[in-house]
Amino acid sequence: AEMVPERLRSWLVGIAELSCIPLEYVAAPALAGLSGLIGRSVSVKPEGFTDWTVTPNIWAAIVGSPGQMKSLAVKEALAPLTRLEAQAADAFRLAQQEAEIEGELLKDERIRLKGKKEGGLTREALQDLKQREEENTVTARRYVLQNVTVEKLGELLRDNPRGLTVVRDELASWIYDHAREERAEALGFYLAAWNGDGAYTFDRIGRGTVRIPQVCVSVVGGIQPGPLGAFIASSRAGSKGDHGLLQRFQLFVYPDSLGTWSRPNRQRDHAAKNRAFDLYEALDGLYNPEDETQAVLTFDAEAQHIWNDWRDKLEGRLRGHEFEG
Repeated sequence: AEMVPERLRSWLVGIAELSCIPLEYVAAPALAGLSGLIGRSVSVKPEGFTDWTVTPNIWAAIVGSPGQMKSLAVKEALAPLTRLEAQAADAFRLAQQEAEIEGELLKDERIRLKGKKEGGLTREALQDLKQREEENTVTARRYVLQNVTVEKLGELLRDNPRGLTVVRDELASWIYDHAREERAEALGFYLAAWNGDGAYTFDRIGRGTVRIPQVCVSVVGGIQPGPLGAFIASSRAGSKGDHGLLQRFQLFVYPDSLGTWSRPNRQRDHAAKNRAFDLYEALDGLYNPEDETQAVLTFDAEAQHIWNDWRDKLEGRLRGHEFEG
């Protein structure tokens, strides 16, 4: 439990205990959802002597056999994002109504301007009217997506440049789908979206051109041991499935078992839940869509030492022969 951020600890431990599931079943998707909320607002500069920055975008998967409550764990862990999504939907409906009313008023103003007998419709008046018509648009703030095409995801990311979280109850079907040859473009999009700092452009007949300055998507879901074993086997270096999709899941948790069943004997700690939800709302409130400035964080001395040691070992493994064949 000490590995879980303090503001989330009591909430997540409570979910695990009351649901009688391992803590990592809820902790991993909760951290990925938090990363999806922060998105591109923050980057990390891990090396002290280079300009290399990393968007701390996390993909998470929980592994378990059928009936091991994976769906429940993901649902509970992403409850703060689900609540933000519902609040944003209500706000969008109200804003849309106001935009429709303003649109009718602008239409009436256009008619009156055209009907003027003296001077007619001047260039200045028309330019002012067109600008107000263009500004009279609202976009929905989105947080969580379940079933979305990459083209639609691109449009949503254009309107939500901080980033989004894609949730798949069964990751196996999602991975299978993107491993197909005809889905190579969608695969490439998600591979780029994991990095969180690359631009992407869609050019489609009908949809036109959709430009996304920075693509950032977090992916969360559950998977069964059988499909996972097949994916691991096919993703070995040099094989057909060696496209890097599976390796992008930094948080992969696979408990040995759910543990001994224990019936809940207390009520949920709503105060702990509210404290955790307040954190998500506070982080969401820091986002300003008009400000594209990205906060850059660095490690303190202790964390820098841990990073250096970890990366030195990792690079030694990657540049050796351990992952060949």
